[in-house]
Amino acid sequence: MSTIFVLFDFFYLLDLYILRTFSYFVKRLDFLQFIRYKYLMFKSEESKKIYQAIRFCGSLTKRETAKRCGFSLTKTTLLIEEMLENGSLTSFSGKSNGGRIPQLFKIKSGSSYSVGIDIGTKFRRAIIVDSNDKIASAKEWDSNFKKPDTLTPDNLVKRIREMVKHIGIEESKIKAYGISITGIVEEKEGICYSLRNVPNWKMLPIRDKIMELTNIPYISVIDSSRAMAISEQRYGGMRDIKDFILLNIGFGLGLGIIINGKLISCERGTTGEIGHMHLRPSTELCVCGNVGCLEATASGWATLKKCQEGIKSGVETIINSQNSPEELTLTDIISAANQGDRFVCRILDKMAKDIAIALGSVINLFNPEKVILSGGLTRALGNLITNTIVREVKSAVIPWIQKSINIETSKLDKWDAALGAATIALDRAIEEL
Repeated sequence: MSTIFVLFDFFYLLDLYILRTFSYFVKRLDFLQFIRYKYLMFKSEESKKIYQAIRFCGSLTKRETAKRCGFSLTKTTLLIEEMLENGSLTSFSGKSNGGRIPQLFKIKSGSSYSVGIDIGTKFRRAIIVDSNDKIASAKEWDSNFKKPDTLTPDNLVKRIREMVKHIGIEESKIKAYGISITGIVEEKEGICYSLRNVPNWKMLPIRDKIMELTNIPYISVIDSSRAMAISEQRYGGMRDIKDFILLNIGFGLGLGIIINGKLISCERGTTGEIGHMHLRPSTELCVCGNVGCLEATASGWATLKKCQEGIKSGVETIINSQNSPEELTLTDIISAANQGDRFVCRILDKMAKDIAIALGSVINLFNPEKVILSGGLTRALGNLITNTIVREVKSAVIPWIQKSINIETSKLDKWDAALGAATIALDRAIEEL
């Protein structure tokens, strides 16, 4: 590699000399122009690698950057100095451990922003993130599914523009949009195949729609669970973990799978659909149109359905006197569970056991270093379901990996999917620059 760099340096310096001294003749030296172009492109890729390494870690010294990128300290120093000059990076003094005060480098704030939108079953969340992946603005709206036509790409962009105006930044500084969807999406083409309760989003080319409305070329569409996995990797406790799985337990179910530090994807754009695994024969109809899916028997919406059926049949429960079955919400069920309602707790215990069986199968397939439990129901119910999952999953995995199973609950908050979507959108924008 050192020989290649010497050759590049030689041709680059030679090319500069010729350009300055014999500008008329050099126009015909196509070979030298090609070498110069390739050198500059290779140099740009190196700068991009440094930018992403520092962005991933938040801040790094020159030596740490060189180690992470696999460059020499000299090359790293030259590239960082160039990036300081062009405004990509900024430096600051770190804390001394008794020796010299280290000089650290981080991405310069305020130069660019990305948008993250999380479209859930009952809500919409949006954030604006600066170039250091810090949230500059966050907003949440309840989705009015009695009027599903109000959930449109136009309205989403309108909301984002209101947020941009409110925090006082120029719209031209928004460089990328990331959209996470709790539904079935085709990530490669940016299409939403299905969004529960919103028929006008069926087969919606959401990426192209947002692109038309904003004139921003870097629009990413991603499944919410996968976006949450990215957040765990970058901002949660999984930064130094190469292999982990995130299980999203909410109104539905989903997986985000990180193997060897990379988010698992496939050519057709849908992965991690644990909610559509089949554990046993069942007649329960799933929203996907199939019968017997896990999500149809063990998820937020399945729990809601079972509670509604129980109330109609006269089961004794504290939620019985509070709501009619049609008006029942997951919030009511969570409240009853936290008060120890036996009817609700039995349903949730059965849900947790079924989820544990499915999760055990996934662990047998990938043998991850860690498993993260996340999602709205996980945050709301906590130990009421996580203790059962942790206990029961051990009986669902092969004996040789039982002792090594490490299951944790996410420490991130409800903005994790939106933050992951904004992060991956900016990642992809940088890759294409």
